[in-house]
Amino acid sequence: MLIRTLFVTAPLAMLLQAAPAVSSETTSQASATPIEDFSAEDAFISLAGKWSGELQYRDYQSDELESITVAVTMEALPDGETIIQRYDYSDPGFQVYITSLITVKDDVLAGATARAGRAFETYEKAIAVTRQASPTDWGIVLTDESNDDNRPARIRETMTRDQSVLTVLKEVDYLDDDKEEWEFRNQITLTAQR
Repeated sequence: MLIRTLFVTAPLAMLLQAAPAVSSETTSQASATPIEDFSAEDAFISLAGKWSGELQYRDYQSDELESITVAVTMEALPDGETIIQRYDYSDPGFQVYITSLITVKDDVLAGATARAGRAFETYEKAIAVTRQASPTDWGIVLTDESNDDNRPARIRETMTRDQSVLTVLKEVDYLDDDKEEWEFRNQITLTAQR
């Protein structure tokens, strides 16, 4: 069973696509309550700490909605741009540990992921800040072109932080069909641990 969580979704994109258009409602919210000098780096650095919660995903074989518990630890390095993420979850039948090194600079997230028994994966994603009410209340959209379920796809991850809760919704639009349609892949909901 292939499960990809949070930022670990794809190897290096051949060509990054611009972030999807933001609705006028979201734009109005963001422009009505901007934080001076708030950046994507600030948003990701604000995630430092321990998180736990649930990953819901659509199983590739059965197309059924499944759910597992997940723990994530994020450490922000002193450079203000680099985050180390560690994931711990049970992929039914065995424990999974994933470590990612992520750098956030301006409008690009670049990362490398290590998981036992697999080659390192590298990736880049375009970042668009869509809401910035406070350092712990924001929205970000990550986009890239890669593969999902062995099919070429545009991948969109919508991250929403609301104080101590972080939600990441992953959707895909397959490029090998005539439809332009975003399909649910997974959603992770995490709560900051004290």
